[in-house]
Amino acid sequence: MNRAVLQNAALKLNIVDETILRSAEECLRSYHNKCSIKGINDQAKTVLCLDIATQNCGALIDKETAYKLSGLKKSVYEKNYNSIQTLLGLETALTVANVCVFLGCAEVKDIAEEILSNYLKHDKKIKDLNHPQYAVAATYLACRLRKINIDKHQLHSLSRLKPSQFKALVTELEPFIPEKHSLKKRRNTKTVQQEDPIIDLDGSAVSEMSEEIEEYEVWRDRILREAYAALEDEHETMEQ
Repeated sequence: MNRAVLQNAALKLNIVDETILRSAEECLRSYHNKCSIKGINDQAKTVLCLDIATQNCGALIDKETAYKLSGLKKSVYEKNYNSIQTLLGLETALTVANVCVFLGCAEVKDIAEEILSNYLKHDKKIKDLNHPQYAVAATYLACRLRKINIDKHQLHSLSRLKPSQFKALVTELEPFIPEKHSLKKRRNTKTVQQEDPIIDLDGSAVSEMSEEIEEYEVWRDRILREAYAALEDEHETMEQ
């Protein structure tokens, strides 16, 4: 592992915390010992491990800078991020409090927790609370109620959902907004304010909700299958 590459990437991402740097080094060591994903170079691996380490330490990096620095497309970056995190067993359960800190909207924490609590109490569908989608969607709704703008790129990255899936989940949570904060009251007024559209990672608005939401275990199994398939392809290539 090249320490200089790590320090240089960290500097460009404004990461100076030694705890994060040590965590990123450990992540890189584990990555090289346990797995190797075909098609990404050392620079991309370093940025990805810095991203994972930063989130595990309770902070976030500038995703747009990370995408550029890694040399990967956004979709490829996020796929590899999830694969490395899953293969190394570094997934973290996000709470509403965590999400509020990450997105810089601590003032909506109580409302978001109330929305999520109502949803979990009354919605009887089986759901895996280890998946961050619920905490992120509840926080987004709370921010929308308070008219607080948040970074939608970070939002979708944290939720691990595609924009259309995320929009479907937000719609599912809306009925559980406490009456005193209800969006319906606002919609029934004479001046109806247009809701902010869910924005795709490429900046385009998403108008349909055709995709089903993946349960956490289904999502995790899919990510592992894809990662192991990539490893097998790499081993076959090396043997030829």
